[in-house]
Amino acid sequence: MKSVCIIGAGVAGITCADILSSNGFQATIFEQSDKIGGVINLIPDERFNKKIIKTWQSKLDNQNVKIVLNQNINLNSLDSLDFDIIIIATGTQKCRFIDNIDGICAIEFLQTTCNPNQKIAVIGGGNVALDCACHAARNNCATTIYYRKEEENLRASKHEIKLAKSFGVKFVFSFTEYESIIADQIVMAIGTEPDLPDNIESNRIFVIGDAKTGASSISNAMNNARQMANELCRCYSSNSHEQ
Repeated sequence: MKSVCIIGAGVAGITCADILSSNGFQATIFEQSDKIGGVINLIPDERFNKKIIKTWQSKLDNQNVKIVLNQNINLNSLDSLDFDIIIIATGTQKCRFIDNIDGICAIEFLQTTCNPNQKIAVIGGGNVALDCACHAARNNCATTIYYRKEEENLRASKHEIKLAKSFGVKFVFSFTEYESIIADQIVMAIGTEPDLPDNIESNRIFVIGDAKTGASSISNAMNNARQMANELCRCYSSNSHEQ
């Protein structure tokens, strides 16, 4: 039985573990936080039904997938891991910042409770930016979204925009003078990217999901993980037959 180390318990890691364990692999997931689900845990309930996480947990438990929480794996020391296969499913953890702007990453901001009555500025126009704005507004913070294009170019869903406006979030469009923003806290929601070692050269190490493709949708991350898992199943099944 081949042993598999999966780094990251987001949708890609969970999908991959599900398929591999169902095909005779012994999968272990390492997750740096205290629960599975990845960034899904940060999505507001209005936008995503997080009950699915409990379903995933039960399924993995039934398939004897070992889940190690609060465990941060050093991606620069993967060769020391005693597994037949190593899969990196860490998503896009590296936040993009604007030069000369002292801001907080959107993902980090969503994990905190901002102090009431603060003035919060959110830079960005996607769903994550709107999530941050709603999060701040729920904590009674005066919140403004600054976006470099016109309103019709907002990448966030219409539901998210309507929800933000219902919370009293203000919008400033066609704005690029970021250094002129006056706020207690500036939230950077202009995108994230994978944070991987420069060289991953091994025939037993694979990268899946957003860590492979860059930030995308939940369904795209799951599809990419599914493709890789199925390919590994075919590959190792063929190797087994040849032997």
